Amino acid sequence: MAILVAVLVVVLVTAFNDWRKERQFRGLQSKIEHEHKFATLRDGQVQQVPVRELLVGDICQVKYGTTQRCKNVGEKNENVLKT
Repeated sequence: MAILVAVLVVVLVTAFNDWRKERQFRGLQSKIEHEHKFATLRDGQVQQVPVRELLVGDICQVKYGTTQRCKNVGEKNENVLKT
């Protein structure tokens, strides 16, 4: 009986820890989605746009270390913005 109780306690503690970590991860993910901004070319000007407001056709300026989940077509062009 003691072994069964010990196993039950371990399972419950592990489940609680996993749930807590998942909740923390979701909170951080939400914070990133709300606060992270991207340099985006719109209307001929570079604007800081929140990640949630990115639209199809936006041209985003990607710098070293920038991460963004997306479906994209990569294009290398040094002279995108011409006036």
